[in-house]
Amino acid sequence: MVYHHTPLTPYFSQSPWLVLEYASPDKKRDVVTLFRTSNLEDPVYHFVPRGLDASVPYKVTFENRSETVELSGIQLMTNGIPVRLETTGTSEMLLFESVPANVKSR
Repeated sequence: MVYHHTPLTPYFSQSPWLVLEYASPDKKRDVVTLFRTSNLEDPVYHFVPRGLDASVPYKVTFENRSETVELSGIQLMTNGIPVRLETTGTSEMLLFESVPANVKSR
């Protein structure tokens, strides 16, 4: 499933961000790409995923920093996650992987 979080084409609608989310049908995996296309607004994009399951925890990896946190699906879908990109032409990729109920990530 693909979710467009910003206008499809920034050519017709000025948008400082291009954000696409690709979710697996079983809601166990999700990948998000965020691109800063201009400096028109705040350097923080408040991302709220659409392709997750509210009842399970997720390991969230920020690819640029190689940092991982574990958050619940309901937390992510309710509060979202802030992504900071300071300058035009920068990007971030977030990976979401469900954590089985009997396994805790390190």
